[in-house]
Amino acid sequence: MYSDTNKSLRASSLLEQSNILNSDLTGAVDPIRKESGKKCVDGKALLADFRSKNLRYFTPRRSTDLFIFDHLNHTGGETLTVCLEDAMGDDLIQTPDPKVDPDFLKNFETQLYKTEQYYLIADHHQMVPERLPLRSVRRFTMLRHPVVRFLSAYFNFVLKRHIPSPVIPLSIKQNRGLEYFLDQISETGNWPGGLKPLCYFDTYNSKIGQKCKIDASNDAGKVRSSVFKRYDLVCINEFYDQSIFLISLLLGLKDCPKWRVRQNSGRPRLLQMRPQVIRKIEYLVEDDFKLYQQARLLFELKYEACLSFLEERGLHLRHLGDTAEEGQKLISNRLKQFGVSEGDFSSADHGLK
Repeated sequence: MYSDTNKSLRASSLLEQSNILNSDLTGAVDPIRKESGKKCVDGKALLADFRSKNLRYFTPRRSTDLFIFDHLNHTGGETLTVCLEDAMGDDLIQTPDPKVDPDFLKNFETQLYKTEQYYLIADHHQMVPERLPLRSVRRFTMLRHPVVRFLSAYFNFVLKRHIPSPVIPLSIKQNRGLEYFLDQISETGNWPGGLKPLCYFDTYNSKIGQKCKIDASNDAGKVRSSVFKRYDLVCINEFYDQSIFLISLLLGLKDCPKWRVRQNSGRPRLLQMRPQVIRKIEYLVEDDFKLYQQARLLFELKYEACLSFLEERGLHLRHLGDTAEEGQKLISNRLKQFGVSEGDFSSADHGLK
């Protein structure tokens, strides 16, 4: 059974072993996504079957509810947004980038306060305030193992190193390599691209530019605890299909959305990296790991009956035939839009064995 197996996994790997390379989690958090060879399950029937068991994790959807999906970058949030968008159509809207589309931004702010104007907002740019008049704001988010997330961001920077953007760290543009990149963060305390541990959850930017502290204290433990108070559901990237099923329950959907790999940098696997490099990353993201550790443990405990139910029925929501290579093509096409033809990881030392 799922519960017996994973209780052992939680005790031995997640709580006692912080070094990812020495734990049983290596394969789970760093899967090799080959072509999907399975047909998606009947999500509609699966949801109906589960609901018939009268297991209630979430308050039923009300007419005033406004669901908000916000997330850290490099957690699979874009893939999930497209997945939900395909399933929900006009019931989902994404917040506009205020730097790119100011006209749409103004229109969005006007519409935001209208009752029942929107059902679900993918708030990638943290524009939706904590509270709205006439609406009951309910939030969910996605976390990913912070070492894997860090490496995903780093190799994404490397792929885009020729793009004229201040977001790309100078050391990467200069081809200095991963260890230099890590040492610079350690020595200066300057974290690029939204990677600073707990920063995303410590400060929430409202649509009018105010800084609204989730917790008045900078104490990492209090920031972590505030995350679980703020969100109805904290999803785990390594339980992607299961998270989509739970989101379907939260939103009151009749069918489970199906997903495909949205983008994939083709970064090396963890076991291809030098252990000392992984240890440096683990040290830097320690606070994020504690949050992930707590979130994953709570996810497995709180939804244990659901996870067992889904394992018994072979939950699979990834489109048949979907390949990670398609995600790499998407990144390549994006680079071409910026006049960048290089799609390699450069000749720098990226911490490989």
